Amino acid sequence: MQQTLHYDFVGGHILVEHGLHRLLLDTGAPSSIGTLPTVALADRRHPLGSEYGGVTAKSMCAQIGVETHAILGGDILNNYDIVIDPEICDITFSDAHFDIEGEVLELGLRGEIPFVTASVQGTRVKMSFDTGAPLSYLSRDMNRQHAPLRIEEDFHPRAGTSRVATYQVPITLGQDTLEYRVGTMPSSLQRALRAVDIEGILGTALLRYFIVCFSPRRRKLILKKRSARNGALSAHGAVDKAAHG
Repeated sequence: MQQTLHYDFVGGHILVEHGLHRLLLDTGAPSSIGTLPTVALADRRHPLGSEYGGVTAKSMCAQIGVETHAILGGDILNNYDIVIDPEICDITFSDAHFDIEGEVLELGLRGEIPFVTASVQGTRVKMSFDTGAPLSYLSRDMNRQHAPLRIEEDFHPRAGTSRVATYQVPITLGQDTLEYRVGTMPSSLQRALRAVDIEGILGTALLRYFIVCFSPRRRKLILKKRSARNGALSAHGAVDKAAHG
């Protein structure tokens, strides 16, 4: 069974239109929560909790400034193959195998948290694939070697709201080295990730460059390069209006 839904990309967050409700896609969250008792995807119904780690759907909405009725985390998302297509703002959930043409990266799991191994200036780094994170993150030591951008305010459930220094950092995934806006991790977030042997966060900026097939059951993340004519960022950093309008 497959189900394709439209999504809006708001402030770096993927908000899926599901009937009268909006669902926030958050692969970096281990648990799903909401103001609804359940949610149905691809003809399967899943229960929603009311909170995890002190975070509720309402408190999350207040922090990120985006109204949503549920936050879909790994306990639900990891049951599916999911294709996120930023060129048309569609997302497809499949309970069967679902592939796209592209480069296949090995996807690991730490509990419900998915991660890929990237390279930053020749150093291998495990980065969680986190669709709830508009901003990607690395450690201060890795970032300070790169061009500084500005100070930004960001919110992460594990770290709360904080002001973070951001940098322009080339990150290699498979055969492609592309530039990402990367924040310096707050110490509380860095400690939480290092406890599960993860050193960084790869956020939704990935969609500037790629159509993504997320297949945690098969331990695959497939990246298909976006067409430049449809607004994808080139390696030289053109503005992505389609995904970040």
